[in-house]
Amino acid sequence: WAVGRVEIKRKNPQASLVPLTRALSLAIELDNQEAKANILNAIGVAYKRLHKPEDALRYYRESLKIKRERADTRGLAASLSEVAQVEAQLGQKAEALASYQEALKLRREIGDSQGVGNTLIDLGAFYQNRGQYDEALKLYKESLQLQVEVGNENYVALCLSNIGNIYLSKGQYEDARTYFERALQLSEKSKIPADIATAVYDLADIATKMGQYDQALAGYMRSIELWRGADDRRGVAIASYGMGTLFEYQGRYEAALDAKEEALKIFQQIEDRSFWLVEILSGRANTLALVGRFDEAKKDLETALDLAQKQQNSPLVAQILNFQGDLRYYEGDYTSARRLYDQAFQTASRSGARQLTLVSKMNLAKVAIRDGHARAALNSLDAVAKDAHSLGLKYVSIECAIHRGDALAQLRDYARARQNLETAVQKSENLGARALLVRAHYVLAKVFFSTRNATEASFHSKEALRLLEEIRKELRSDTLLQREDLKPIAKRILSSSKPSVWP
Repeated sequence: WAVGRVEIKRKNPQASLVPLTRALSLAIELDNQEAKANILNAIGVAYKRLHKPEDALRYYRESLKIKRERADTRGLAASLSEVAQVEAQLGQKAEALASYQEALKLRREIGDSQGVGNTLIDLGAFYQNRGQYDEALKLYKESLQLQVEVGNENYVALCLSNIGNIYLSKGQYEDARTYFERALQLSEKSKIPADIATAVYDLADIATKMGQYDQALAGYMRSIELWRGADDRRGVAIASYGMGTLFEYQGRYEAALDAKEEALKIFQQIEDRSFWLVEILSGRANTLALVGRFDEAKKDLETALDLAQKQQNSPLVAQILNFQGDLRYYEGDYTSARRLYDQAFQTASRSGARQLTLVSKMNLAKVAIRDGHARAALNSLDAVAKDAHSLGLKYVSIECAIHRGDALAQLRDYARARQNLETAVQKSENLGARALLVRAHYVLAKVFFSTRNATEASFHSKEALRLLEEIRKELRSDTLLQREDLKPIAKRILSSSKPSVWP
């Protein structure tokens, strides 16, 4: 048994199985129930590390049964926590919650402060992965207090990171950054690569949302390197997905797809069915929709939505509904897009996810502009722009400015339209957001055409054309040009003609 445990600690779970199996046979022969329970639990740990959750759960439950019979409260609580983690990974929500709650109850009864703190973290993650942020935040803060009291700095750092992620999800970005920076300081002090990787990744995620792309990319790459060094494939996948999202914002769609596909492949290989699998599956599908691969995207988004609904994760459901709305918008099915955006807005509003609420509201406004309701859309976009700016959401803020310019142009308020769009062009260039830049130049060209400024109209139309062609060539596919919102520009690429009249 001791040899098997050493192999597990050496991160060699496969090698641990032979000595552990021999030890199990001996324990059965000697009818040593305590040893049998401990060995079964160790085998469960080995299979968990081998990314075989069904096998892990089977051995954990056998160990759990013996510990119940022996009234081993401390051991029972520890096994329940292990069981709950695997049940959650396998999508067994009700069973996982019951296991966590029983483990927490037992640890409180025996006065195990460290155990209580650790279980609170696990239970907080359970609620976080289902979008129940307030409940998760309460549990994380209680655990933080206990971890400080017992002097466990590694778990203090973990609590700080988890609290930061809750604030990130709630749109409180400066609060999130503060907690992430504190977590990084403690993690670097402990010199544990996996913990450092988590903190670095968290800060990269904040940087992405706030438009600090160079800083974000450096953070993602460092976290991948650290997680690889720690042999943490799950961490590598999560960082790869984050990097893919960053590439998507930059209009680097082929790189985005590569990164997200690598992340999805890893999660499927390790049989992780948690929140992250759904996030990655839907995020990859969104990139597929962006590049015009609609049928593939549609299928994956339907699968992801079903999984998110089963997990009862309202923010994730809202995000996927927005992705589905975008897909319909790119297809030119504006009625379906409006319906999906409205569902996303209602779901996001109830969940308290501020960024998702703003994005849903902006999406409804862009459909309203297509429907000829520019004035109503403009009122909504003014509110979105204000909130996006206050939260530091640069990408959303620029996208909102482009839609405002479009709405103002429809209302023939060309001076204000031009002001919004020229600002959007400048900020898109500074951010390196090429997809936004294409749209901003295109709408600005329409404004100049409407005001009979042929020189400026020609300049901006050519810039839109050049940038779209640049993105298309990098993607090495014409599927991008099937998007309805890009077709007016795409026609010039496909015909190789100079734009003369803008719709």
